[in-house]
Amino acid sequence: MTTLSAFVVPVVTVGMLWVVPTGLGLVEGPRPPGWDVLRRAWPLLALPGAVSLWLPRSGTATALAACYALATLALALLAPARLTLTRSLRPGEIAVLTALVSPSVAGLALVAERASYPLLGFELDLLALTVPHFHFAGFAAALVAGLLCRAPDEGPLARTAALSVPAGTLLVLAGYFVDDWAELAGAVVLTAGMAAVSVLTLRERRGLAADPATRALLGVSALVLAVTMALALWWALGEATGLPHPTLTWMAATHGLGNALGFAVCALLAHRRLRAKRTADAAPRPAPPPANGAPRMTRILGDLAPRRTLTYRETGATRTPDALPSGYHHLRHSTPVGHGPADFRTAAEAVTTWRMHRATGARVRSAAGRATPGVTLEVALGVGPLAYGVPCRVIWVPEEDHRGGFAYGTLTGHPESGEESFLVELEPDGTVRFTVTAFSRPASWYTRLAGPLVPRLQLAYARRLGRVLARLVAEG
Repeated sequence: MTTLSAFVVPVVTVGMLWVVPTGLGLVEGPRPPGWDVLRRAWPLLALPGAVSLWLPRSGTATALAACYALATLALALLAPARLTLTRSLRPGEIAVLTALVSPSVAGLALVAERASYPLLGFELDLLALTVPHFHFAGFAAALVAGLLCRAPDEGPLARTAALSVPAGTLLVLAGYFVDDWAELAGAVVLTAGMAAVSVLTLRERRGLAADPATRALLGVSALVLAVTMALALWWALGEATGLPHPTLTWMAATHGLGNALGFAVCALLAHRRLRAKRTADAAPRPAPPPANGAPRMTRILGDLAPRRTLTYRETGATRTPDALPSGYHHLRHSTPVGHGPADFRTAAEAVTTWRMHRATGARVRSAAGRATPGVTLEVALGVGPLAYGVPCRVIWVPEEDHRGGFAYGTLTGHPESGEESFLVELEPDGTVRFTVTAFSRPASWYTRLAGPLVPRLQLAYARRLGRVLARLVAEG
């Protein structure tokens, strides 16, 4: 591995495996079909490309890179699909569309570089640098510019950032084909856009970020961006004029690492925290902690409950199972569990007192013995030290006499993000029906890595709940 590769390879690996799926999860607005499937599966799809980076240039490395290039092409095809849904070319939307297309340029360059093929006459080192450039300037920076240009906050500086970052990225690419002066012009435009992003980030730090961690992430991303773009301008000016300027290796060690870790990673982490805060602000207040006479564990759970926040925005959406929010995997499973009012009361009691869940082998810890809005609970699956608990909060309970159960939402620390309802209904013909309705999407790297396996496990668990509840009803 060359000195240049020693800096480039780890940076690109982070971009492939983490930056792209994290950024896709932050995009707001309509999502075309296949968006969430691609986002969930992205770490698996990107893994061959990441492995290819660490191998010598060879046929194997090229084949692995080609697998990644196909994934980036699928991502690029989401851009026109999204455009047909939004029918918008607002500056913020242009930035998002640019972000969707940019990894495909990186994928093509990666295939050529791994094959030792001087694509369009470019040296292999330049092709190698194109890969991180279109992951971090083309994707991450454009996406952050789009996030900063949200419609309610849109102003001249935000529009400048959202247009200049994509334009500068494309002009730098065009400069590869023209001359060093054209590349310098692209660097100037890109630096102007990045400077606007830096200023907007500092404004967001001052106006929206209340907790120290988010403020620190935004501050680091803004300041690092200012320094790294000054270095980029210095390098482009030196290439065009012949003035002394840093080498490509030195730029990879400073500009490249700084943009990747100091700007992109910190900015995406900060925006993820800001989104969680907006979700929490829109959530209902949790129930107050229990009285002083409650058992010790109950007091501990009650005291800890307010420290966690909901990890999604659409609270209460499972009330309308036919209109679940887009951007999530949807689950709906229904099964009869009994007949008549007596069976209905038994089933509803088993659901609302956690008896159904505990009968599946799950361990339920809660500050209350019954589901009521605001109650926090932890559901643990597994045996002994291998048990894994996930935190939830009861969002709503049905108010009709012929329906019972509850719905809970995911809290920070849960590997999924979304809401699930467990309802028992007494139908007009006397049938007692149990229905599980849910919308969810991955909130951790390992559920993203599992991809389509997670929805299958959720469906299997919903079916098990139905069988267990039917048995509890039969036992009376």
